[in-house]
Amino acid sequence: MKWQAMKEFIWQIYDHRITHAPEINGTINTSYVTLNEHLLIFMLDRYKNRSDTEKGLVEFLASLKYYVEKWQRAKFYA
Repeated sequence: MKWQAMKEFIWQIYDHRITHAPEINGTINTSYVTLNEHLLIFMLDRYKNRSDTEKGLVEFLASLKYYVEKWQRAKFYA
């Protein structure tokens, strides 16, 4: 995944978390959802089925691993 696409993807994850914040850590759900747990929720919401979610997750994590040494934002998310 190119860096520009990777950066946009990270921002989409953050936006998804902000949009669904009342459900994630609001009055409905009293337990806190960590970023790694939220990543799974985001991927399932985005890809809708298990096989596509697994492929998307592997691609994202592989790209994140590649960029973590070069870009501060990737390191922060990782």
